[in-house]
Amino acid sequence: MNLAGDGDSITIVPISHEFPDHPTSADEPDWLIVTVDAHTSLGSWSSRAACLTVREAQWIGRWLRSVVPGQGELAVHDDVTFGTDLEFQEPVLAFEAVGDAGSGMRIRVRVYLSY
Repeated sequence: MNLAGDGDSITIVPISHEFPDHPTSADEPDWLIVTVDAHTSLGSWSSRAACLTVREAQWIGRWLRSVVPGQGELAVHDDVTFGTDLEFQEPVLAFEAVGDAGSGMRIRVRVYLSY
């Protein structure tokens, strides 16, 4: 996924399963290793972490469609109600819809890094 605007961009790509040879169950989530590349007027950086489950990665597209003006109401999927914020089990990535159809919708992406 690539989000861009005002000269800034962020690309978020799941690249592999954390444990590709390990079977998962409903009680044990299937973690994805995700790369994040950001480019802003202040600089660029990249990161890689096992920070999303397969289920959470699927939520991102559904959430984006639910917050785009004219695409429908905020949705409920898999017993999850999507609001204007989308956060995950691992607090590494988060998304927030800011604005409305009249003033212009913006998607704020928060990336939390630990050292």
